[in-house]
Amino acid sequence: MAPIVAPIKPVKKKKEMFEIVGPLKDRTVEKRVVPEYPFWAQQQGISATVVLEFTVDRDGKVKEKMTVVRTSGYPKLDQVAIDALMQWKWVPLEPDIYRDEVGQITINFQLE
Repeated sequence: MAPIVAPIKPVKKKKEMFEIVGPLKDRTVEKRVVPEYPFWAQQQGISATVVLEFTVDRDGKVKEKMTVVRTSGYPKLDQVAIDALMQWKWVPLEPDIYRDEVGQITINFQLE
């Protein structure tokens, strides 16, 4: 008698909290601040994604002016993402390089 084989259910992979694209994706991050998932959002079962376009200066600091490319639909959640990203720091560029670099970061807020 052949063994009974249960069908395999695909495992839904949890999205990474952060994904960076653009010129900054290969630059080393010295300091990464994880945005605090607001209690109100967890209570309401909100899972959302925010995409921010931002600029880092040659010293590795995030510039204040950034753009919300894709909103979570919750302005307070978007602001949590912005506040966390403002605290990030990248490795400075070589002393003879005087350019800013732009990137886009996707920040996923999802329940466990």
